[in-house]
Amino acid sequence: MPPKLLLPASYVLLLALSACQASSSTSTTSAGSSPAPVSVPLVQVQQQNLPVIVSIPGTVNALPSQSVKVSSPVSGRVIAIPVVPGQQVQRGQVIAQLDSQQLKEQLSRATATVKVAEHNVAKDKENLQLAQSNLERYRLLYKAGAISQQSLTTYQNQAEVARSQLAADQSLVKQDLASRAQALTQLGYTTVRSPISGTVASILLQVGDTAAGATASPSTPIVQIVNLNPVIIDSNLPADQPANVHVNQKADIKSVALPGVTFEGTVTTVSPVVNPKSNTINIRVRTPNPHKQLKVGQVVSVSIMTGVHKNALTVPKTALVPNPNQSQGKMVYIDQAGKAKPVPVKTGIERDGQVEILSGLQAGETVVAKGAYGLPAGTPIKVVTGAKQ
Repeated sequence: MPPKLLLPASYVLLLALSACQASSSTSTTSAGSSPAPVSVPLVQVQQQNLPVIVSIPGTVNALPSQSVKVSSPVSGRVIAIPVVPGQQVQRGQVIAQLDSQQLKEQLSRATATVKVAEHNVAKDKENLQLAQSNLERYRLLYKAGAISQQSLTTYQNQAEVARSQLAADQSLVKQDLASRAQALTQLGYTTVRSPISGTVASILLQVGDTAAGATASPSTPIVQIVNLNPVIIDSNLPADQPANVHVNQKADIKSVALPGVTFEGTVTTVSPVVNPKSNTINIRVRTPNPHKQLKVGQVVSVSIMTGVHKNALTVPKTALVPNPNQSQGKMVYIDQAGKAKPVPVKTGIERDGQVEILSGLQAGETVVAKGAYGLPAGTPIKVVTGAKQ
């Protein structure tokens, strides 16, 4: 076994001291170096025209004249309904048939009465013609002194009676014709036709039911027809919400049931009265609905552009972080010489992920687009590749 090498104690102490100094030097170097830069996306403050949009929910309805519950002017038993819900119908198309037997009999009686009255008028005309002929002949005889005044008066009275009888029977003919026309009209009412073009919304009576006519109170509707092009959207705007909604302003209508589809409408009415129960103002928008995609009763969102903030300063919504020094306040981090600097800002309206900055920034300044929450002030930052705009 080779002999162990023994080092002097002074030499061991020197090595230990050198190691401590080297460790101290390394620690000092680490403590004195700058923090590593944080990679963040940066974006410049933009200046653009920002539309002011009022967004409120609404409900689809048909135009008042385009949603009709159809009843017949006459009462009767329903014997046929040749349409079904969802079916498209045209104006004038038959949608129901009532029992018409009694009205047909009334029409037959009225027609017979007219024939009798017209026959009487024809006879009256013959009688009058004969009476006038006799009167002319006896008037000549009277002038010749062949008959007395009394005889002439008799023939004059006969002619007058014939004329009166003709007038009376002609009046009866007019009355009978009117009665027949009324019976014919009522008979026509037993065939119920749609007053508008549209879609059958519902069948309100069944075959065998009795429909009370329009003269009854209340009448009984048989079929409901709705025209869905165009439609109106009824919305309620909170009365205490600042808005500048006017007639003829444009509106976009969207539904969660129709993703990617936007209907372009126009404001048609703005109620001048506040509903005291809901503290709202009724807004009505009219929009084309050519493919019948919007349905009555459907809930939609209505966006009305009421103005434009011109040359507004905007940043992405993701650039905003809470301001710890101000309740409900916001701030952004700007790029100041490669370091993050928090800047309090006052915000305005928001549109499509962009927020209006009313104060605190200037156009062209560079801000951290997102991920700045909790970033210490003065932290070195560098732009994420391809993220600076």
